[in-house]
Amino acid sequence: MFTVLRTACLLGVMVMGFGACGGDGPEATVPSPEAVLSTTPEPRLPEAFAACDADDVTEVISMADAGRTVLVETRTEYGATQPVNCLFSLLGTSAAVTAQVDATTSLMGLQEVTEATLTYKWSYHPDSGLNMIITEE
Repeated sequence: MFTVLRTACLLGVMVMGFGACGGDGPEATVPSPEAVLSTTPEPRLPEAFAACDADDVTEVISMADAGRTVLVETRTEYGATQPVNCLFSLLGTSAAVTAQVDATTSLMGLQEVTEATLTYKWSYHPDSGLNMIITEE
């Protein structure tokens, strides 16, 4: 990261909307990693959970770990899937992950996929339905 920013300084390039060098010459300073990396995005799980939980009358989804985890338990193969569909939609879950979840059988065991900052772990059995843990890094 420092090499890229230092190179940008030497070339006089603007980086991330501010002067990378704090001046015009190569003797200027490079921003600290803390300053560059302090733009951590806000967690998406709490907002998605709040929106989807409002219609979750069967309590399929629950939140844990101070908003960093959503638990899904449909409890049977006929359990409500609307809260799961809502979460997937609001989290921007890809069609690939959705298809993998849909194709899971009871013989496949625990499945896991990481997509951007979200990790999905799930299993399925007709007697207990879909059990999923969605965590946000």
